[in-house]
Amino acid sequence: MALALAAGAGCWAGGIGPFKSKDRYCWGAWEQDSGPMFLGEKAFYDGGTRTAAETAPSSRDPRGTCTVTVHAESAGSRETIRYEDRVTVSYGVIPGPAAARTEWLGEFLQGESDRLPDDLPGMVGADRGVFVLPKECDVDGRPAAVTLRTRSTGVSASGTSHTIVPTLDKRDIAKMLLAAADHGMRKAGCAPARTPRLASPFPPEETEKARTERKSPMRWGVCDIKGLHAGDGESLAWSQTGADKRLQICSATAVPGADAELAGQFIAVNGLPRLEALFDGMTDEGVPATGWRGKAVLGKSTALVRADCGDKKAVFFQYFSEKMSKAAGPGPERVFANGANAAAKRAGCAPVAPTD
Repeated sequence: MALALAAGAGCWAGGIGPFKSKDRYCWGAWEQDSGPMFLGEKAFYDGGTRTAAETAPSSRDPRGTCTVTVHAESAGSRETIRYEDRVTVSYGVIPGPAAARTEWLGEFLQGESDRLPDDLPGMVGADRGVFVLPKECDVDGRPAAVTLRTRSTGVSASGTSHTIVPTLDKRDIAKMLLAAADHGMRKAGCAPARTPRLASPFPPEETEKARTERKSPMRWGVCDIKGLHAGDGESLAWSQTGADKRLQICSATAVPGADAELAGQFIAVNGLPRLEALFDGMTDEGVPATGWRGKAVLGKSTALVRADCGDKKAVFFQYFSEKMSKAAGPGPERVFANGANAAAKRAGCAPVAPTD
């Protein structure tokens, strides 16, 4: 990274003439003016600056962060808005304790996001992304991952607003995420021979999200899981991934937006080993439960079952807040059974839970 080179280096330091250099960010993964508008002059609107701070992972300490911030200004007809557009990337092992892991899953495996094309083990949404690193990068037996979050804050005389970064689209986020993962793995000494690249397009917008409309017992018409209800006094926003047989996610948040609190989540993973590994050790190994196929851990707030799906493995996971757990009808275990069997059917698997 070369945000401001040392004084006294002549015309090189000032970026003058034939020696003008491009800044690099995030362990060398991103170059100024390399494609995404966030990295170019268009990010500045009517004027601005770009700054960065980073700590690189290493073989001794496989943890790292980098943050690139654009300070920009837009002078409208009525008032001036000052923007802070920020992209933050983290490299490191996923959380160990079940509660922290559940929170992490809720942040990066969301129903609003889409699985990366080309069977790359990760997801990308409008303001975030996650890429699960190869097994060679595991730390203490847990998977490591690279995560990316974006946030745009606008301040004017009218107040403060938070939204997605307008100079980044989903494909930009995916490319930046994979580049950061590649450079992070190289720094940590666990990079595979093949560099992760985004070769295929994302699915067309009209086929990305599956909406169940009136078939769902939920008010918002998504997440077709029988018995799933909002908690007392909760008004939930729901989203779910599209017709993806290998990764099915339904997320519920108490309020929409970047600061939404996770209220409930259902995840089914089938035939995606690195994504399945995200659940390893989360609720012990589980034990055979009456009427369930495979091994299950069944609780009021979290539930998990692992079972075979043809010649592959499958993981089914559920999380409910206390209010949603109480509202589940006739109970969280029954709702989990309904969701797991429905997901198994969509994936072409045999039922994994007892039926009504």
